[in-house]
Amino acid sequence: FFSGDLKTFVAAGDDNGLFIIVPEGRAWYPDCPESKIFPLKIKIEGDVKKLTPINYSHYKISSI
Repeated sequence: FFSGDLKTFVAAGDDNGLFIIVPEGRAWYPDCPESKIFPLKIKIEGDVKKLTPINYSHYKISSI
């Protein structure tokens, strides 16, 4: 499991798969536009059933 400061950056996953999650308005690099929220549904199949809420948003990542 990777991490971040859980406020401006979260790396959720492991060596087999990784999501980089940032709050709306965060600039990734100085010359890139600020991040925005877009609709997204992700379904992950695996051996572990888990629901991971993202603290600063209404999104959740779930595995089935």
